[in-house]
Amino acid sequence: MSNPRCLPSSIASPEAFRTTLKSLLRLHYYSTDALDRSWTFRYPDDDHRDLMVEVTQVLPAGSKSVSSPSKSDWADKPLNSEFEPMLRELLLKAQGGQLHFDLSWRFQFDDADCLDLLVEVTYLETETPGT
Repeated sequence: MSNPRCLPSSIASPEAFRTTLKSLLRLHYYSTDALDRSWTFRYPDDDHRDLMVEVTQVLPAGSKSVSSPSKSDWADKPLNSEFEPMLRELLLKAQGGQLHFDLSWRFQFDDADCLDLLVEVTYLETETPGT
């Protein structure tokens, strides 16, 4: 994927999803430090299950703190306006390609200043009427 802003037309394998997700995270990582967040994606149709995506910064082994802002500071930081719609589109394409979730990935970046990221994508329980 030469341009991380262009998503592939389809995602049919876990490897393709992982590669595309890492590129999207890299784009987001360098545009803002507002991570350690979760996103919920609800879909009105029966073809796509509702998903939660959690992104967590992973401290290096032996580290007790990091010089990045506190979580309360992150809440005030603007998100890359392209990130959430692109993540939603990536998830739709992956589900359309029959990819199954309840998976996690750990990403490392070449830049020594970047913390590792843990990304978990989980299905949300289907809401039942009357509960």
